[in-house]
Amino acid sequence: MKRVLEDTNLNIIEGQSYNIEPMRMDLIESRFISSFNTRFFSFGSCFAIHISNALNRLGFNSFTDDRACFHYTTSTLLALLKRVESGQAYNESDLYYNPDNDAFLSPFHRMLIESGVGAQKRLLDLMNRLNLEIKQSLAQSNVVFLTLGTATYLQLKSNQKMICHGAGFRRADYEICRQSVDMIQNDLIELIRIIKSINPTDPHFVITVSPQRYNWDQFSGDSLEASNLDKSKLCVAVHQALEIVRNDQCEYFPSYDIVMDELRNYDTFHNQPKDHLHVSTPHTPNYVINRFLLTHCSEEVIETMAFYKNQVANLEIAVKFNHPSKGPKLIADALKFLENRRERLGCDHLLMLARSIANKIQTTQTISPAETILHIIKRLNFEVNQWVENDWRVVVYGAGFHTDYMMKYSNLSSCHLLGFMDRAIVGSEQFYGRPGIHPNQLSNVNPDVVFLSSASHLDEMRMQLMEFEGCVFDLYKDTSDAILINEELKRLYRG
Repeated sequence: MKRVLEDTNLNIIEGQSYNIEPMRMDLIESRFISSFNTRFFSFGSCFAIHISNALNRLGFNSFTDDRACFHYTTSTLLALLKRVESGQAYNESDLYYNPDNDAFLSPFHRMLIESGVGAQKRLLDLMNRLNLEIKQSLAQSNVVFLTLGTATYLQLKSNQKMICHGAGFRRADYEICRQSVDMIQNDLIELIRIIKSINPTDPHFVITVSPQRYNWDQFSGDSLEASNLDKSKLCVAVHQALEIVRNDQCEYFPSYDIVMDELRNYDTFHNQPKDHLHVSTPHTPNYVINRFLLTHCSEEVIETMAFYKNQVANLEIAVKFNHPSKGPKLIADALKFLENRRERLGCDHLLMLARSIANKIQTTQTISPAETILHIIKRLNFEVNQWVENDWRVVVYGAGFHTDYMMKYSNLSSCHLLGFMDRAIVGSEQFYGRPGIHPNQLSNVNPDVVFLSSASHLDEMRMQLMEFEGCVFDLYKDTSDAILINEELKRLYRG
């Protein structure tokens, strides 16, 4: 068998795949991940959420909670972890009140908002519970990711409390602050100390800078330039902090450098008008995670992940719709491979997923793509009836053949449609008599519901709507259904 580690272009999960030989960074190998029992904890910006979600999909135990772990700067993360370390409970003085919508918010957490009777108590209870969960999970973690996003943070004028996320805070109530390299460096050293005090088993720290660049109006008019300056500060501060700490358990992983130097291609970023700032998901984060795993996992762990991706993850589709007669042998071979490695590598989660797929295949009759599409339309019609009954205003995200098919063969056109959100139709252009809406203009329309009308690009669409406070309706919780329907609709429209 060819040694897996010799294949430096192996994609454990789907990532960019074009020729990048002219520019490839030499990464230091540190193969401390020898089993799936390795427990991860991920703090940081949205790129940290991508890292954690990908690790979970691959069979590891990775904890993150975007309400508490989502931090752009070391300053706001340090403010949170000081409270976590001390165990000091939050009280009313820790809350922010916005009289415009009669709501209370937590400056320490991302978009924790409560209003109405008992709002303060509900919010404080949730804040304290989240801190306890963080402390318990950190104490059990073997690897801690710290992903730094920016060196610019927001601070309340009234009490100098730093704000984790600006949504819901009145612009007049906070000021914009910029960290120096020394401030970031000192914050990092203190963050490492606090985490070690919570987890005395000497966890491995992976510090990285997010390749996500920012162009936020609340930061400054020249925010792209400011964002680039912030990234430079972060990179310098991380290296200086690691020089001071001098611990083999702390390392810098060059996520930012990989994207900027290895992936010099606009396909790396979202096709957005703001200078392609947001990374394209899931391919760009997955490319970076591939690079990390191939330099930090043992050969046997890599072989197991590659086997699951190539032989198990697509097994359900292959058996149900292409080769039903081959199902029993394919299932038996996959389960045997994972069973043989279970005790040694702790790949229980991958084995559980494989068994779940096996049971689903064995207990479900082979169905046709047409039957699956009819099932999806039935589900959509049920939701549309609820939207009509409540007179909810709906934006359809997507204006491709999937939306065209649903407009023709479902009840979608009967609801209160505000328009179709798609970068391909904006301004005066119309689709089924409704205006095109650019994703960046969604807040101007203020819908009650956004319907994700696509069987592809779903991760990208979900990330785009992370800060949307209304209802997001996603037809495809089952990835295999999305893949199947996408291929079938392509076939129908090409035919």
